[in-house]
Amino acid sequence: MIKVGHKGKAKYWGHYEVLKVAQLSEPPLLHSEELGDVVFEPTLLKIRWENGDEEFWCCPYWIGPEGKGRFAQYASMLPEHHLGELLAEAIKQDFFSKSFLSQLAKVIEEKL
Repeated sequence: MIKVGHKGKAKYWGHYEVLKVAQLSEPPLLHSEELGDVVFEPTLLKIRWENGDEEFWCCPYWIGPEGKGRFAQYASMLPEHHLGELLAEAIKQDFFSKSFLSQLAKVIEEKL
């Protein structure tokens, strides 16, 4: 799978470098009618474009029965506990600014 430091080029968007990678501690095993059992490995990336802008990508990787990693072309569907784990891992790795986390904490506090 993709690693910190990976450099690539996104079609239509340009060159980027992967700054941080957050993954689930244990990717879930799912069943596909077409392929049988597959491992779903959603991955959150923090990237930097060649112009210096930074963004986040959520990549819906999966590993087929033959053990080969693949990138799904569609939005990843995550149960709440997996989304929580990905976000927690990203926060631990300092993906987000202090102002973003403060804003998020305020909204969470209001909901609790």
